[in-house]
Amino acid sequence: MSKQSIRRPTLMIRSLFISLILLVGAPSSTLATSFDCARAATETEIAICNSVELSNLDDVLASLYQLKRQIDLNTEYFESNSSEYEAHGYETPVFSPLTTQAKQRSWIQNVQTGCNGDVNCLVRAYQDRIADYFYRYSSAERASDVSPDWRITNMLNLPNSAHSVVVWRYDFPDNPDQMAQPYIYIIAIHDRENKSVVSINYPLLGYVEDSYRVIEIDMSASSEVAFSINISEMRSAGGWGASSTTFSFHLEDKNYLVSKIKMTSWARNLLIFEHRVVDFQQGMYSQRYENSSGEPQEIDGNLLAIDQEITLKRPVQSLPVWSFEQVSNEALYSLITAIHGN
Repeated sequence: MSKQSIRRPTLMIRSLFISLILLVGAPSSTLATSFDCARAATETEIAICNSVELSNLDDVLASLYQLKRQIDLNTEYFESNSSEYEAHGYETPVFSPLTTQAKQRSWIQNVQTGCNGDVNCLVRAYQDRIADYFYRYSSAERASDVSPDWRITNMLNLPNSAHSVVVWRYDFPDNPDQMAQPYIYIIAIHDRENKSVVSINYPLLGYVEDSYRVIEIDMSASSEVAFSINISEMRSAGGWGASSTTFSFHLEDKNYLVSKIKMTSWARNLLIFEHRVVDFQQGMYSQRYENSSGEPQEIDGNLLAIDQEITLKRPVQSLPVWSFEQVSNEALYSLITAIHGN
């Protein structure tokens, strides 16, 4: 993957490259194409079978294509989650395997075949095509050359597992009547072995139309059956401050369930750091406050001196069981409100 093809920060490039290696295996010195080289007939197939580099690129592209082709979400799915699209002058999106297939066939016919078996041409074509599966800009940027499509922003392959957690982003077409061009996130858990989707979450990130809202996403795995998604947000202009929320999940009876949620927020006007933890497995809720305001502050009936920290803990009975597709910020805030009300 060429540096010119990817404009993501270096850390993101490295993370996605590692994910690709885990997805298809480390680059091999032997040929391992997505088709049977014994039946290679076209100039392109023969070139791929005679080049280790092309063979590895062909494997990567085939794996990405199969991953994307697993998702099939129609307009009813997106309309049930949000009514914002048409209200802002956009068609309701779809995530269709037929569209994925059509775009791949178009690339094969118009780009791959056009190289006429030339190895250098094919290497560049594959690099560009693989890069197009990824969103190549930071969340604060909006590139005019990004065509409407679903692209990967983050990918996590669970160790010793066939499951991959992938964040997909869709950018709407440019609309001159809108100051900000919106986009959508969905998070999918893919089963690479069975070539299927285990679970999909829309409401955790969903529809974003605020051009001043900067979102950074990071994911990590603690085992082959547990992973976390960290979502950090801030506003590039105005706004209340910044926040970071980590959602932890574990596999139980073939379903991924929420095990713990950690939230950290900073109120710009008060200079107060607030840390909240909802531990679903232990049935515990805790809050920790840090006063950096330069003057005493009253928090939940407690007077917080300058630079003082205070931690409040309480057991919570009957916390809900949230599956991966159910968890959302709205549900989380409602839960915290209910906990404070008891």
